[in-house]
Amino acid sequence: MRLTVRDEQIAVLEELASERFVRKIAAELNANYADDPVKLPSGESMTVSALPPDKLDSLIKVGIGKAKRYEMKAESAIAGFVFVMFDVSPNFDQHRLSQVLLNDEETAPDQRMTELLGVLSDDNWESIRKDYDPLAWEPEPEPEAESEESVEQPEPAANGATDVEKTARPEPAKQPGPELDPNMQATILVDFKN
Repeated sequence: MRLTVRDEQIAVLEELASERFVRKIAAELNANYADDPVKLPSGESMTVSALPPDKLDSLIKVGIGKAKRYEMKAESAIAGFVFVMFDVSPNFDQHRLSQVLLNDEETAPDQRMTELLGVLSDDNWESIRKDYDPLAWEPEPEPEAESEESVEQPEPAANGATDVEKTARPEPAKQPGPELDPNMQATILVDFKN
């Protein structure tokens, strides 16, 4: 007997796993960062523990999405990224030194947060905190699929082959970006596999 799992079933399982991961991060935030202030794009400011569960979940999902854009896959790396967003600043990744460390191709993506936590100084963290941007909690728009009309067709070469040039997308504006709780590094590096 052969078991076949349809794409729809896989999608449901992935969604369940994703929601469970969000709930684990939410529980950790409420346990260890409950009194941390969160400034929302609406101008409101409240502590992590005062956030309605659906709002907390949506902020966590924004953080997970950002971490994945830095190619992080391990739950512990992604969770660490989200914890720094809540504990320091949701736009910590835009600080010039954070950008260098999070985009370091010589370091495995899942090791970049560990490196970042070991390299940034108290002055760096203070700078990042001062540049707190509540709009960084807004979900980034999904990349639009390019229509055939907007894609330039390459000219065929003499031998009939085409040479396709990729257009580089502009990087987000790099802003100087916020002191890290002394216990934060140990908390961030908690292994979420348990």
